[in-house]
Amino acid sequence: RHPSLVAARLTAWGADDSAADRRGFDSLVQAASGIAWIESDDGESPGALPVQALDHSAGYLLAAGILRALARRNVEGAGWIVETSLRRIAAELLGMPRTRDPQPADRSFDPARHVQEFDVGGLGVITAAPALAYDGGPTGFSPPRRWGRDAAEWR
Repeated sequence: RHPSLVAARLTAWGADDSAADRRGFDSLVQAASGIAWIESDDGESPGALPVQALDHSAGYLLAAGILRALARRNVEGAGWIVETSLRRIAAELLGMPRTRDPQPADRSFDPARHVQEFDVGGLGVITAAPALAYDGGPTGFSPPRRWGRDAAEWR
């Protein structure tokens, strides 16, 4: 019915038949893929990446895939399906070179234009700034508020 539709799908485990009905989330995929073992501090209890790296990476990759599919649709026509999974992201991360020795930080990068700093009830809070800049787009986000400061209501 919609031959030029661009559809996106993100799953935990992938689209193969053996995993189609399995639910999952970042921490479970980290455990199942071996990331939790690699990140263990003592070799006995599981560790974790410092952020939900699979979630973030999969989201950014899916968004990039959607943009690419829209560009292809404009040139080639037709619809496209963009798919990825947390398990696939984990496999890619595990395939990257790694070392136990910390790498020296790249001091040439200044993150200042990519973050925002706020005072929230006397507590310094640093958040990411808007990732995209475009005419009429946001140049910054509103400061966060302390827990319990907003009324529970539907807008």
